[in-house]
Amino acid sequence: LPANGPDADQIIVHPFGVLTLSQKLVPLNQEIQLLGNQKVADAVKTFRIERVQDQNGAFLATEAVKEQFAPSGYFQMDDAQKLSRRAFEQLDSGVRLAGSAGFRVGTVAVRTVRYDFKYLVKKQLIRVKNSLSYLRTELFATFLQGNAVSQSALSKAVRSHSALAPAALALKPEAFVVTYTDTLQAVSTAHRFDDETSAYGAMSQLLRERPELHGTVQISMASDQ
Repeated sequence: LPANGPDADQIIVHPFGVLTLSQKLVPLNQEIQLLGNQKVADAVKTFRIERVQDQNGAFLATEAVKEQFAPSGYFQMDDAQKLSRRAFEQLDSGVRLAGSAGFRVGTVAVRTVRYDFKYLVKKQLIRVKNSLSYLRTELFATFLQGNAVSQSALSKAVRSHSALAPAALALKPEAFVVTYTDTLQAVSTAHRFDDETSAYGAMSQLLRERPELHGTVQISMASDQ
């Protein structure tokens, strides 16, 4: 959020917000080979956010943030790869401060809600005698269903599942590995990648280190999917 006044150079973050640093120029943590139609000739081809520190120099815990990128605009591909691979992939674009995702609220206090009947007749406020009544808990909960708080993404009404809804399905995220073409065995069981582009980058690095593997390795989905 922009700041006004003497602190205009400061960034104001909503107390329920999550501080995120993200960009859409190039994917991070990848060796960039192209930028549009131009080859990258700079010595530095991999961009990453190494660390995030506060004003006191303390390191802050972060987690990766992803955006949609077109791999063909950043990595060299032949025509077959452009046709077979996805046009867009979720690749690293920045970081999110892990600690800012949590929030704290005050202690819940139980209060009795009372309401009063009043009538406005010709701009004169007329109070009905003995009109003070207690609002039942069930009725109060009904009134709350359509208010602004219940529409928030943090509210229980939005986050909870309907009793009539079917059970949620737990889908495993996709994972990719570098395998041998003849046995489909993983070259290294310790390296699994969340996106296909990262797997291709690892395979390119592997072929640079072990050129004898050319034509014998490929990218496959993890066998436990």
